[in-house]
Amino acid sequence: MKSVMSLCNTGCWLLVLSMCFGMSAHAASVDTINFLIPGGEGGGWDTTARETGNALKATGLVSNVSFRNMSGGGGGRALENLIQKAGEHDQTLMVQSTPLILRNLTSVIKNGFRDITPVSLMIAEYQVVVVPADSPIATVGELISAVKSDYAKNSIIGGSAKGSLDHITAVLIMDASGLDVKKMRYVPSDGGGEALDRLYKKVGSALVTGVGEVIDEVNSGKLRVLGVTSEERIPGIEAKTMKEQGVDVVFANWRGFFAKPGLSDSQRNLYADTLQALTKTDEWKAIRAKYGWEDFYKRDGELMGFLETQEEAIRKTLQSVDML
Repeated sequence: MKSVMSLCNTGCWLLVLSMCFGMSAHAASVDTINFLIPGGEGGGWDTTARETGNALKATGLVSNVSFRNMSGGGGGRALENLIQKAGEHDQTLMVQSTPLILRNLTSVIKNGFRDITPVSLMIAEYQVVVVPADSPIATVGELISAVKSDYAKNSIIGGSAKGSLDHITAVLIMDASGLDVKKMRYVPSDGGGEALDRLYKKVGSALVTGVGEVIDEVNSGKLRVLGVTSEERIPGIEAKTMKEQGVDVVFANWRGFFAKPGLSDSQRNLYADTLQALTKTDEWKAIRAKYGWEDFYKRDGELMGFLETQEEAIRKTLQSVDML
């Protein structure tokens, strides 16, 4: 396995297209969008969908928005509903993210992105490695040395299950650092709150998670960021990238929107155009800054190509730790 998997490098950033479809930021072209959220309130999916929907309405790009949370099956319940009851989802956009690929590959959910209609990606949230502020570990290099000296005593905590985004990120970092990923001890958690509790109780030496999950703890001085998986440093976070520290990994959790299978090209384009218009507004830029989200708009052929490339890269990573 290669020691680096750059799933979202700078070369794949979408060049901003001029908006030739005649949509002004204050003239709604879409009447209603019903947002389907595969998880509970307060999580990353929920936050992304609600912030997107509210911003679309505030900017006048959409007249009416609604939100429906449908938890269960690692996101599989909502996905299956969108497919099996497609006739009820003519005005539905479902928020999704990298776990759509991960959970399909590991058979947690039976359907994947090819079973629905990809509309557009919107943002990327990078991963961070953090330790308590009083930890003796100050750099990624020091963490790697500690793990190498004793894998069992230097567990890596994640906010989700084995085979999830956090686990994959930890695998990538350890592999790129020359460690034996099969010896790494990963401690899964049921969400960010439990993961933080375990970190503060010294169950593990470090926590791997998304920026948004720990930004408040970092800003309050409770956590120290050892490194981020972005190509460049993230404004507002005092930490070097993994690459700056000799760990050649760039990895992000994208979030975007999908529609029912069989959606017409004209309707898909209308949704994609509307979301693209939102990315240009000051309202959306302020939302991204609030959560530390990076612009990651993709649609059409570029979007499908990205999803297929990421699927293959994640497949190889899962195979390296005997999960496929």
